[in-house]
Amino acid sequence: PPIDRTAPGNVVFDLMVHDVDIVGSLLDGSPDSVAAMGTGDGRYATATMEYDDVVASLTASRVTQKKVRKLSVTARECFVEVDFLEQSVLIHRDSYPEYVNDEGQNRYRHESVVERPRIDNGEPLRHELESFVESVRTGTEPDVTPEDGIDALETVLTIDSLVDGGRTREQEPEVEIR
Repeated sequence: PPIDRTAPGNVVFDLMVHDVDIVGSLLDGSPDSVAAMGTGDGRYATATMEYDDVVASLTASRVTQKKVRKLSVTARECFVEVDFLEQSVLIHRDSYPEYVNDEGQNRYRHESVVERPRIDNGEPLRHELESFVESVRTGTEPDVTPEDGIDALETVLTIDSLVDGGRTREQEPEVEIR
């Protein structure tokens, strides 16, 4: 059954901010442009962000009861699926069809190559908080820096303003964060 709580804010700030942070971390920076749209009640939003020659598509929703926390990456050499709930990674490699002569018979073969790398399981938010506490104790930089947080927040503010206004425009931070 659904948890009896009212989620604060909209899905852009509550859920999509984590996706924005992950994409920013993978692509090392802020997007060159952002387009977004969503529902007026703040329960559904989708955003498309461009980084040089890379396009990231994000969706955050509280419309259905099904909990989905997935990341899919389409690259030139492979397709990567990350399931944050299952804490699993699948890498689908390119494979090419071929004809094989087996005892005088020509056969068609097209193999699928799927890698399942071993990953360390754990609670990501707990790890992030432990990293922060450790950085305070030792004076070192945490895994997620203040600059990472600011970059994600600026992008989320842009997405939220686009969802609210229902239009697209180049990303320009609208608030000054000090």
